[in-house]
Amino acid sequence: PTAFYSRTFNIPQDWKNGKVILHFGGVYSGYYVWVNGKFVGYSEDSRLAARFDITKYVKAGKNLVALQVFRWCDGSWLEDQDFIRLAGIMRDVYIYATPKTHIQDFQIDATLASNYKDGILNTTVWVDNFDKTTESALTVELGLYDKSGKEIFTPQSKTISSIEPDKEASVSFQIPVDAPRLWSAESPNLYSAVISLKDANGKTVQVESAKIGFRKVELKKDSKGITRFYVNNSPIILRGVNRHEIDPDNGRVLSTELIFNDVALMKK
Repeated sequence: PTAFYSRTFNIPQDWKNGKVILHFGGVYSGYYVWVNGKFVGYSEDSRLAARFDITKYVKAGKNLVALQVFRWCDGSWLEDQDFIRLAGIMRDVYIYATPKTHIQDFQIDATLASNYKDGILNTTVWVDNFDKTTESALTVELGLYDKSGKEIFTPQSKTISSIEPDKEASVSFQIPVDAPRLWSAESPNLYSAVISLKDANGKTVQVESAKIGFRKVELKKDSKGITRFYVNNSPIILRGVNRHEIDPDNGRVLSTELIFNDVALMKK
């Protein structure tokens, strides 16, 4: 079985100097993509996001995206699990633009020191240059804020001397944080990490952020020599259910009301 989807979307005029990305959160199970009648690409693996660079296919103003979605593909054999298989687009689809030199990805590990009290913020940021010229003297800045917006430490900066066209560079931070509020299932304390990219003139060209929690997850032996699961040096017992996200009327699209009802039933 095969389905076809299409819709129009608008590209702002000021996106013409950037890189335009088309993002699919999840499509079951294999699909081809066209933009303005031009073939863009193919993807499969319904529970992983896929991104397509559509910069050269779009224009300012009205554009058309089209999908050909297959219910079955060779990836279906790898996704053989005991749930009701509903094909089609099942997660968000959106477009966004980035500068040609931009933060491609970042990884944050908010772990704990050996005293299980103080935090260590390990962060790596990757910057890509898709421009036709070498970019020089870029700055990556990292800040951390609590839920009220209070600054936890003075933002730290690292410099990237240069990135050649179609190349990537990375910088890493390791910042100690005195006695942060720890994250656990019972007390899910979160902070906001903010990463900024600045050009040679100090102008901010891109900002990314993420909610993070300071915690340390370990497998280690207890006093009896039994390997146990620990969070923040406290032993944890996991009790779980095999919950499949499905709505009797809307399939993979769950309402907030249904999610809360499910949790209430589990608690009972």
